[in-house]
Amino acid sequence: MALNLAIAFGRLGFADQGDIATTYLERAFKPWCISMKTLSKGIEKETSFRGFLSMIINNPAPAAKFLPYFCSTLIQYIEEGASLDVKQLFLAIMQGVKLTVV
Repeated sequence: MALNLAIAFGRLGFADQGDIATTYLERAFKPWCISMKTLSKGIEKETSFRGFLSMIINNPAPAAKFLPYFCSTLIQYIEEGASLDVKQLFLAIMQGVKLTVV
C-alpha cells in the first residue's frame, strides 16, 4: 500500500504542485524516496518521479532537508535508465537546493 501511495503522491505533482507541495511534501518526502527505491523501473516509477520532481521545483526546501535520501533515490533511478526529462529536472532542483543551502 505504501508503494501505491508513493506512486499516487508523485503523480499528483502534475495536477496541483502548489498546494500539495506546501502542505504535504515535507511529510511525504522520506517515505516517497524509500518507496521509489523498491519500485521496479516502469511507467509508474517514471510518472511518479516526474510529478514529484515538479513539486520540488516549486518548493526545494524539503529536498535540502532530506538531501541524502533524495540524492540516493535519484542516482539509483538515473543508473536504472531514467528519462532525459527526469535528469534535467534533477539538475534544476539541485541548482535550487544549492541556492537554498548557500
